[in-house]
Amino acid sequence: MATPFVVRAQADGRPVLGGHDSMNVGSLTFDGARAVSPTDLKRVIFTRASSCRLILIAPLCKLSASQLFIDRRRTTPEALGKDIASLRAYYVSRGYRDAVVDTLLRPSRRGIAVTFRIVEGEPMRIGSLEVRQRTTVLSDAELSRAVALQEGDPLSLVALDTTLARLRAAAWNHGYGDVQVDTTITRLDSAHRVALRIDVDP
Repeated sequence: MATPFVVRAQADGRPVLGGHDSMNVGSLTFDGARAVSPTDLKRVIFTRASSCRLILIAPLCKLSASQLFIDRRRTTPEALGKDIASLRAYYVSRGYRDAVVDTLLRPSRRGIAVTFRIVEGEPMRIGSLEVRQRTTVLSDAELSRAVALQEGDPLSLVALDTTLARLRAAAWNHGYGDVQVDTTITRLDSAHRVALRIDVDP
């Protein structure tokens, strides 16, 4: 989806924001983020909101936009475009493959109010989960500690990578340094459910 970099024109017809302009970020919000925390989303993007330099002078920050009190943060349309890609990748890696992200930019007293508009969509969920061992090396307790996913969860590639790393480490602890851990993902009857199989071959 194209990013609306140009905001409403001023009274004389000049755009508030052009394609390559730098701008003060007065505020930053995430509209539609339900499955993940906005705090986590802030960690994966460049754009930051201007903020008060010290909590003790917060009342002065509300009254003045002076750089003496406000730590001004700036961004550009190019950076916002990269932020959209980063947010989209973040959602996809956590199972939300249909997530859509764009921006809404509005003039504000302290600069531009940036809103990332997110439509998360239905996540790809794990309909069934099976861990197979060609030779029984790991106990049920070890498997339980290693597997960071369960049936019904969104298919998070982050959690899957964590699971594979834990399984390899557990097998190594038993002396199987050449262990192979592979995954098979099969779409089930529903478009948003998959069967996940993890094969451990020591």
